[in-house]
Amino acid sequence: MAGAYFRERQAVFGEEHATRQALLSALLGGEQATEAAARAGIRLAPAYAVLGMEIGRHADECRRTVNPTVAARRKLRRLRGELERNIADPVLSALHPGGGIALVPFACSIDEPTEQDWHRLRALTGSAERAAGAEITAGVVFAAPGEVAAAAQTAREVLEVAVASGRQPGLYRLDDVALEFQLSQPGPARAKLAALLDPLGETPELLTTLRTYFHSGLSRRRAAKQLHLHPNTVDYRLRKIAARTGLDTTVAADLPRIRAALAALQAISRSGSR
Repeated sequence: MAGAYFRERQAVFGEEHATRQALLSALLGGEQATEAAARAGIRLAPAYAVLGMEIGRHADECRRTVNPTVAARRKLRRLRGELERNIADPVLSALHPGGGIALVPFACSIDEPTEQDWHRLRALTGSAERAAGAEITAGVVFAAPGEVAAAAQTAREVLEVAVASGRQPGLYRLDDVALEFQLSQPGPARAKLAALLDPLGETPELLTTLRTYFHSGLSRRRAAKQLHLHPNTVDYRLRKIAARTGLDTTVAADLPRIRAALAALQAISRSGSR
């Protein structure tokens, strides 16, 4: 009797999963999703927070005594469970151990999500991260159902830019990485900005120090700790950078140009051309 009940439950779960995945595919494919939603027994939300996610590794995935495939599967199960636990309506997702896409339903205006909406989404991502036991970095775009396909592409690009520019795990909007995002597009301005750092080309440790200094929030002590150097060595290198490039990290007016130059150089290194 118990076996029959279990098989029935598995069959119901399998059908529910299939219809939800069909709805997700329709939304991500830019198709009309009303019928797919009806088959899944789901009411389309007025808006979705579309998350392009990168999921870090759980400690168990690196332990020799644990099967990494099993550990990764458990991580994803905990993450999905936490998303479902905190949201009344179904969260549609296509996740693998390294990341993926999730659509979080919201009853907000897609044009002006409130600070409360953002706070709720950040709290949800944080609780999912803790449940998974792994760091999560995500690009997020709010979109109406018919705009989910384009939003998913933008969310992935925001994620890619955030990761490439050395941002810490967390939730990122296009506004948060606007400069780096714009400089990811080729053009003469990008090439000129990257060229500002050409004098450092033969001394890679100087470029690494500059990047680390900016990723550390302009803190020489944090940069020194990450680089395993004395803070005075970081100061010396920053002075050397200023002498070679004319860009001084102690001059407030130079900081936006340095940040833009770093972003342009990073974008060029990803694309392979100026």
